[in-house]
Amino acid sequence: TQRLWEQLGHHDLIMQAAWPLWQDKYLVRDEIEWVIQVNGKVRGSCSTAVNVTEEALRSTAQAQPNIQKYLSDKPIRKVIVVQKKLINFVI
Repeated sequence: TQRLWEQLGHHDLIMQAAWPLWQDKYLVRDEIEWVIQVNGKVRGSCSTAVNVTEEALRSTAQAQPNIQKYLSDKPIRKVIVVQKKLINFVI
């Protein structure tokens, strides 16, 4: 480990180096992965921003090619959204 530490350009001993500082900015999520279901069966997934509106989420989910084939000729009766987890289209 000391040799790798020296190859990174450090001249002191690794055991004398300070621990990295905690930074909250690296723990904040910018995107969420949503599971997309049609009639309760998982058919795909999509990523959106954390603060996406329900309308934007619905349009993003419907735009997925795998989801379009299930929703193409059938009317959507209900859309169920579980916040930050999944969206379910009931047809």
